[in-house]
Amino acid sequence: MRITNKKLNMLTIIAIVLTIITVSLYIPRPEKEITLSKGSYLAGGLTLDDIATINISKGKIKTTLKKRDNGFVVTEKNNYPADTRKINELYTKVLDIKVENFITNKKANYKELGVSDDSKDATIISFKDDKGKLISGLIVGKTSDNGRGNYVRLMNKSDVYISDIIQYFNCEPSDYLNKTITKLKTSDVKRLDVIDNTGNYSINKNSSGEVVLLNAPKDKKIDKGALNSVFNSITSLNFNDVSKASDKSLDFKREVICEVEGKVKYHIYIAKQGEDTWIKAKAEEPKYSDIENSRRISKNDTESDLKNKSKVLDAGEAAKKFNKMTNGWVYKLASYKAEALNKKLSDLFVKDKDKKGK
Repeated sequence: MRITNKKLNMLTIIAIVLTIITVSLYIPRPEKEITLSKGSYLAGGLTLDDIATINISKGKIKTTLKKRDNGFVVTEKNNYPADTRKINELYTKVLDIKVENFITNKKANYKELGVSDDSKDATIISFKDDKGKLISGLIVGKTSDNGRGNYVRLMNKSDVYISDIIQYFNCEPSDYLNKTITKLKTSDVKRLDVIDNTGNYSINKNSSGEVVLLNAPKDKKIDKGALNSVFNSITSLNFNDVSKASDKSLDFKREVICEVEGKVKYHIYIAKQGEDTWIKAKAEEPKYSDIENSRRISKNDTESDLKNKSKVLDAGEAAKKFNKMTNGWVYKLASYKAEALNKKLSDLFVKDKDKKGK
């Protein structure tokens, strides 16, 4: 069969059309954004295990949380450990946002609603993987006109919604720090020794469990409230701020030593800087001989013996963990905690005018 030029041209056109159709089938097309209905969750498919970095910003305030080991650290605070509970709260709060109404998908309206990337009113939270790629991000804008929610938008989406309730997120680096230094049971505290140039003193418990000042002068009446506040001051130490020890010039003139069950002693070194009280802390582990003896289990050990050995081993591990956390850091205390730790020996006695009033 003879192919004419006309048929050849027709076959060529058909081949070109088929090629165009084939190529077009393999060209990825942008997914059409689906408008969420009322009550839908704004941010879905976000898995905490996939997140390596969390960035939070509002205006000039910026916080960077980076995954390290089994938790996160706060970059702006020299990579001090973040509070896992607060990370989980942030993550959960983002996932729990529900939409009330669709507002717009026009970029020209973003600034007015406070959901543009550079809006001073926006709280911007982004979640990235270990390669720095954006997994998801949230922009929380101005309070809506009805006053019941905020204008919200996902960073990689164009739709703007009103959230079902007002959304507030902590943005300061200090908001995400693990601010706990010590968390001890009051019942485990055996003795407290205070070393100070204005007068040393020691506090322990008597056989009835009552907190007492050792070698107390007989002509002085003890202020039991002050005595107990000092004795319990180490059990729950929290800080307001933290710094690398190498970045601060501090003169530690006071020391508080807290002995707890398990033969561990916590040493708190105290320095004043203006109105602020800063501390550094370390734990004195049980003696090597105590650790070794506690590891040896005998058939003659009573239940009480086993319990005491367990306490020594647990306390030893707690001391190691404590020193790993506190080594190289100094902490600024809240004023109420600082007041208890800074009490002098003379502060533990009822003042003469108080005696007369009673």
